Amino acid sequence: MAEAKWNWEGGELFLERWSQAAQERLEAGARLIEGERQLRREESLKGWAALGRAIGNWQEGDEPQLWSSLAGQWSEYRQWAVGELERSFRREFKGLAAQKGWRVSVIGQEPLELQLGTFTLRPQWREGLADLYYARLPLRSQLPLVSERILEVAASESQLLNGGELPEELFQSQFFAALWQSYRLALYNGRQSLGARVPLRQIWPLMALARQGSEFQKAQGGEFREYTRLQLAWDIARLRQGGGLARGGWRLYLGTATIGATKNKDQVFWLEDGVGRGQYYLSLWFQRQERD
Repeated sequence: MAEAKWNWEGGELFLERWSQAAQERLEAGARLIEGERQLRREESLKGWAALGRAIGNWQEGDEPQLWSSLAGQWSEYRQWAVGELERSFRREFKGLAAQKGWRVSVIGQEPLELQLGTFTLRPQWREGLADLYYARLPLRSQLPLVSERILEVAASESQLLNGGELPEELFQSQFFAALWQSYRLALYNGRQSLGARVPLRQIWPLMALARQGSEFQKAQGGEFREYTRLQLAWDIARLRQGGGLARGGWRLYLGTATIGATKNKDQVFWLEDGVGRGQYYLSLWFQRQERD
């Protein structure tokens, strides 16, 4: 019923009426405040008379029925507008995303969740905003619910997470080597032997150190480069999807997390599989690869 009553042109007229009524109330309120200030400046019959006139003007201009009506109409209009924006976004987003090479699918209904490539998009209809996630971690919050803008941000974040223009083969070899070195260091610190499982939570800070520039590593005051949980999850997923789990006679294995372990989200990492699904992982280890 609200959808048949409202349209964007009618909404504009309604807002103009609301604005005019509000302006009139502001002017009456300003006169009331000035009357009160005048009475404070001169406690005399003249001051009381000025305040009395201001109160009279305020009371005469107060129209409870008008404001009650406007409030009701505002609620109806807002409900219609939110629904119309949701329908419009649903209509255009998937098609525009496809034009730009993004795959979109629905992974949740209440509230709506969309898989956008490897990202998850969670629209907030009433606020006109959206949040972008990766590996169940927040990536960008409170984006305007505008299809073009969301796709621009997704493309930009994807490029940043990929390390700009770093060639894929170079990433695969460098990241595998960094994981191998971090694993060896974790074994040394824990007095463990090759093949032992090491929690991903322990690998993360070691990988962060491996990512630092030469100035920082030489203790010359270089700036620390942040390496987030989200970035580690992205890099491991990229390595796995690129087929780079085996190099130089060693193979990387990832240990899935039990249901009990997933209760402590600080200890586990969600790894995307590239098609809108994923799983929590707890550990990794390397073993010598058997040759045929």
